[in-house]
Amino acid sequence: MNIIQNPVPAMHRASSRCPAFVEGILPKINSTTIRVYGQNVGEVVGDVFIKYVKMSRHFFKKHNGWCFNVSTLYDSLNAGARWVELREQEMPQTFRAAIATIFDEGIKDVDEGHGKQLCLPLKDWSRGDEPYGEQQKLWEE
Repeated sequence: MNIIQNPVPAMHRASSRCPAFVEGILPKINSTTIRVYGQNVGEVVGDVFIKYVKMSRHFFKKHNGWCFNVSTLYDSLNAGARWVELREQEMPQTFRAAIATIFDEGIKDVDEGHGKQLCLPLKDWSRGDEPYGEQQKLWEE
């Protein structure tokens, strides 16, 4: 386990309220930030690329799906991700899909002024706590 140094000074009031800081045992979180044109668009934690989205702004109505800049998918694969998890913030729900599914089933060459993107239709996403279903089988083969 990676340990970070205790950031709380010895006599600071937080030292009595934050035992993990007092002991110096706060684990370091291993994650990789994914960027497009210098902006953070999500992060890879373990084997999941997590991206926070808003349906009113990020949902692509023309193809009824969620789009991804192709470079973000390659960057997340290079960081060890196998899955994408979209955390929709306006009406809190979670969408999940395998990155392989996005490449295989996604609508290719979508370019509406934000670079080349892949769009995975809503029907191909698992929602909430639903199991990954067919997507899980792709990785087990």
